Amino acid sequence: MSRIIGDNFDQNIKYKLYRSVYEIIHPTISKSNISSYKIIVSEEILPLRVFYPTKISDLNSVIIFVAGDGEVSGCRNKYSDICREISLKCNQLVIALDYFNVENKFPNVLNRCYDSIKYLIEELNKNGIVREKITVMGDSTGANLVSAMMEMMQEKKEKLFDKSIILYPVLRGNYSKNTKYESIIKNEEFDLFLMDRVKKYMKEYVNNRRELSNPLVNILKYKNYSSFPDVLVVTGNLDPLRDEGREFAYKLIKCNPNSKYYNLNLAMHGFLKDEDKEIKRELYSVILDFLK
Repeated sequence: MSRIIGDNFDQNIKYKLYRSVYEIIHPTISKSNISSYKIIVSEEILPLRVFYPTKISDLNSVIIFVAGDGEVSGCRNKYSDICREISLKCNQLVIALDYFNVENKFPNVLNRCYDSIKYLIEELNKNGIVREKITVMGDSTGANLVSAMMEMMQEKKEKLFDKSIILYPVLRGNYSKNTKYESIIKNEEFDLFLMDRVKKYMKEYVNNRRELSNPLVNILKYKNYSSFPDVLVVTGNLDPLRDEGREFAYKLIKCNPNSKYYNLNLAMHGFLKDEDKEIKRELYSVILDFLK
């Protein structure tokens, strides 16, 4: 598979010298010079994109963002602008994994994503940003990775973060023609090629058909959500994948009433790139309320 998840960010960015997590939250040089850099995780290079809010004098809250595949989400080459907007709207530092220079195959990319976020959070904790102030966010197939990481946290009995935000998630491995989800049937006309893109992504993501049923790929097959962090799930009402996101949210809320679900009216898959001001106003209102 030639496509890597990192294809979503601007390709003309030249990464700066290796920097420490300390320098992210105590910037001593211009924001433009520190916005793209690298760290070493398990002897491998991890490129990061860092986005700052307007005021950088007191950076004590962080969103770690896991971007979805740009072909699936429709956000290809837009994630830099999206992350910048998230940082400004939420008034938080955003660290985006501009990953990975490896083949996007299960479980390699999931394991590296988990290890990278674990390392980042441990370093942030050492530098005074407590776990309660760290949120992990993912959209589309990135939301799939974040959801799988929450499963891994529970299995490993590791509590890395207390809050997560999942936007228009891709949650199932097997997308056959026969479906119980009404949104796939009714909303496919709003994005005629989304389901084809999702099927293609999943086919390339796994090594064989059996892995499509693995709960770390097909998130809805996971049985126990009891130790998951607080999760906000946001779907778009016109998204063919709306109903599986809602099903996931209801399972989370059943185990944890602090988890929340919100369905954006008139929003399609990939609404982070939407230019509709009312959709964006509603979205960030929900996110900010959850982050309180």
